Order: sequence, then C-alpha cells, then structure tokens
Amino acid sequence: MAFLNSKHNLLQSTLFIKFLIPFLLLQHHIVKSQYSPSLANDESFSFGTSVFNQEDPNLILLGNATISGGVLRLTNTDLFGNPVPHSVGRALHFTPIHLWNKHNGELADFTGGFSFVVNNEGSSLHGDGFAFFLAPVDFHFPKNSSGGYLGLFSPETVFDPSRNQLVAIEFDSYTNEWDPSSPSQIPHIGIDVDSVKSVSAVPWPSELESPNAVAHASLNYNSESKRLSVFVSYPDNRNATVSAVVDLRNVLPEWIRVGFSASTGELVETHDILNWLFEATLHQLRLRFRRGLQEAVFHLSTDCILRIMADSGSGSGRRSGRSVTRLSGMTTARIARERTQVDVDPRSGRASGPNGAKFKSYLGVVVRQHISISIPSWDHVEEADKNLMWQDIQQNFDIPNTEVMRKKILSIMATR
Repeated sequence: MAFLNSKHNLLQSTLFIKFLIPFLLLQHHIVKSQYSPSLANDESFSFGTSVFNQEDPNLILLGNATISGGVLRLTNTDLFGNPVPHSVGRALHFTPIHLWNKHNGELADFTGGFSFVVNNEGSSLHGDGFAFFLAPVDFHFPKNSSGGYLGLFSPETVFDPSRNQLVAIEFDSYTNEWDPSSPSQIPHIGIDVDSVKSVSAVPWPSELESPNAVAHASLNYNSESKRLSVFVSYPDNRNATVSAVVDLRNVLPEWIRVGFSASTGELVETHDILNWLFEATLHQLRLRFRRGLQEAVFHLSTDCILRIMADSGSGSGRRSGRSVTRLSGMTTARIARERTQVDVDPRSGRASGPNGAKFKSYLGVVVRQHISISIPSWDHVEEADKNLMWQDIQQNFDIPNTEVMRKKILSIMATR
C-alpha cells in the first residue's frame, strides 16, 4: 500500500477514501431505503397490542393457538375451559425483524414485554410451560413437540444445535431430566440457546401465586454487552430476574421473527398472553461515551487498520509489527493487521492507544470491522481542506453533489 507524502495529496488520494467509502456508500444506500431518511439513521421496528384480534394480519397462529375475548390462548381447552393434554400452540408476529447487519456486524438492541397467566387450577402437578422465542424467518417447527419440548423441540432435535437455531426464554412448569435439579428451581425461568437445556435459569415463583395470577415479563437485549435479561413480576412483589450473555449473531441469521410457543403433556395447564409489545433498533451510527472520551463508531468490513493522525507529532510508543510514516508534518499513518481502538480526550486532543501509547489529536481511525472517527481538533481544519476532501469523495464515487449530502458526509468526520 502506497503512502502519501504531502497534506494536499492526503486530501486528494483515494487511500483514505478506499477505506471510508464502503461506509459512505452503505449509508447512501440506506438513505434510499424505506428504513432511513438520513445518512446515518437507525433502523427501528416496533409493535404492540393490548387486546389480541383474531383478524390481525400481523399475527400468525399455529397449532392449537387461538384468540378469545382479546386473549391469546396458546394451548387448547375443552368446552368447559379446562386445559387438555398433549396440546401445542404457537403465535408469531408476521413482520421479519432485522436483527443484525452482515455488512458491518452491527447488532440490534431490543426491548419487549408481555403480561401472562398460567393457570394450573390449583394442582401441584401441572405442565409443561411456554416460551418467548426468536427464530429464523423460515424456522421449521418440529413434530412431536408436546410436553417438555414446549412446542420448539422434539426428541430428534432436542440436543442438536444445528437443528435448533433459536433463542428462547422459557417459563417451565415441570422438571424434565435436562432441567435444573434443585428443588428451588422447580418450576423455573430459563434462557435457552440452540437447546432445550437452559444456559441460565432461576426459580419461577408461580407456585406461590393464585391460579389466575397475572404476571408481567420485561425483556431487554443490549448489543454492546450482548446480555439478554428478563425480569418477571407479580402484583404481590414476588419477582424473578434471569440473564445470559449471548452474541445473537453467532446463533441467529440476519432476519428473524419473534413469537410464543407452549405445550402440555400428560399434565396440563393454560398458557394465556394478555398483551404484547416489542421494539428493536439496529444502529447505523453509534456514538459512545467512555471515561469522558468521545468516539463515533462506524462499522465496516476491511482487512487493514489505517490510522491517520492530525497535527505534527508521531507520538511515542512505536511497536513492532507496525509501519510508521510521517506525512509532511501533518499526519502520521499506522498500518496493522489487528483490531485497535484509540480514545481521544476532547479537552486536550490527546489520543491514547493500546498499552498506553500516546498520540496527538487525530483525523480518523479505520479498524477491522470498524471506522472510528472522533476529531476534537476538527475546528482547526481549514474550510478549504474540508471542501477538497468532499470534492475527492464526490467526484470519485457516485454520490450526489448536493449541499445536504456534503454536510452529512463531512459531519461523519467530526464529533458533535
């Protein structure tokens, strides 16, 4: 890779643009899509219902799932309202959800909630439970999935991750051989990843409640920490919380559907969902604040790291495996075959790299699967230089030459 040797050439070269432009073109594509009216807008999706409607075109009912009196009943009952054995029902929201972006690796955050009633009619032995799940759009629900399989697994698939591409939050009423054996966790709430065996579980206080007690579940997924959390509460303040760290990109495809599934076996109970809301946001631009340091992060697939530092100094801490070239006293470029993060203090303009390496204020950072751009010294860049940079980008690539687009692209290079 050739290096530049002048300030003017830096602005005129495609070296910098080579790494930046895939992000710009990706964002330009998003501008024209239905999801985003602006260059770095987020992709959001949400729905909610307080009363279920049998005619709702966005609700897919499978198996024994029905809607009666505005309530979603997942498993079957007889003419007298009594639960029946070996019933399986599922309900999915029709609209696919963009969970993560394969082009830049960005992962969605989501939140949701629902109220539910599991009526065991006062019996100490009942089953089997229900689950909220995330699954591929074309997920194949197996046969023979009643009882402890919760309508999502079967004897043939139960421990085969390659056939269980889903994540579920289970509300399990009956203990099977794969469930937690502690008496305090019978029944339990668990998080299942590609298997009916929970990766994390806590006791479910349903046994202490009246048969028709209404519970509320709140769920949250944080794409930064990769933590999926569930909080369940009852009116008498009996609560339960369970969480697990799951990188959903390693489990699920880009596009998914969400829904509920429930089953009974020889033992029975009802599984009713009273309301439901869900919201997901897939970020295109993420602004992070860490230890008072500002970093605007843009995701991009590339094999190299190009760090272009503004100001004159090359800093200290040259490390093996990195080539350093001074560019006409204005910039220092460093190339590396690893992922690196550089933080910049907006007050002093000092940049800190790994192992305590110090750099002066910088123009941009391009890392593997990330472009990080944070320019506390942007105000010191002359307007003519900004215009030259825009002209290079606009003339060499298919980007509309409008003032609105110019401002959007140049704003990428500055921390607001």
